[in-house]
Amino acid sequence: MILTGFLLSATGLSFAAVVIPVNNPSFENTTGVTFMSCGSPNCQFSDGLIPQWTISTGLAGLLQPALPPVVPAQFNFIPDGNNTAYNNGGTISQTLSSTVQNDLIYTFTVDLGLRLDFSTFHSSANIVLTPPSGPSIVVPALGTPPTNGNWSQYTATFIGTPANAGDSITIQLVAAELQGNFDNVHLTADVIPEPGSAGLLGLPLAGLLAIAYFRRLRTRPMTVTNSYQS
Repeated sequence: MILTGFLLSATGLSFAAVVIPVNNPSFENTTGVTFMSCGSPNCQFSDGLIPQWTISTGLAGLLQPALPPVVPAQFNFIPDGNNTAYNNGGTISQTLSSTVQNDLIYTFTVDLGLRLDFSTFHSSANIVLTPPSGPSIVVPALGTPPTNGNWSQYTATFIGTPANAGDSITIQLVAAELQGNFDNVHLTADVIPEPGSAGLLGLPLAGLLAIAYFRRLRTRPMTVTNSYQS
């Protein structure tokens, strides 16, 4: 199950989210990057290098888009900083130094963009949980596709349980075709409230947390591997 717009602070509960470090989350680190002109004023791009990220497939790099009133502009605004990442039909990824911890709810967010000069949106993002042995689990981020020139936040949420504790966490930014655009990557972790408190957050979330809570109690005496509960 994917949960979007999950904000414990809005309920008045005293749970403080912890930021999980993501390297170069808004693509402002340009070490070793050579920029070239996009052909419009104030627009630059690079090819083949995104510091602290892995270009798994596709032609990718950094983009400093031109904004209005510059003509032609690529975006109406930039979510964070001056740079964004792009990928032309492939995957940009980063495996974090942190691993999944039991009894935490993780929330992943990323902004996906649609350029002014493109008519079709075909970007996506995933969290991939990989145990020491066995198959990986892909948790897709969900959101509303952006309109031309704008950005939309996509969100994925998963729960750390005894079954997936210790799994590695990999962020994937995926473009099915030309010009997938990405910015403002974040991952936070929060404690799991007891089922009674979770009721304040709404029935769908309360149900998910109740299931996770009782399964956690049931599985705690034993070791479970190669499975995932979201």
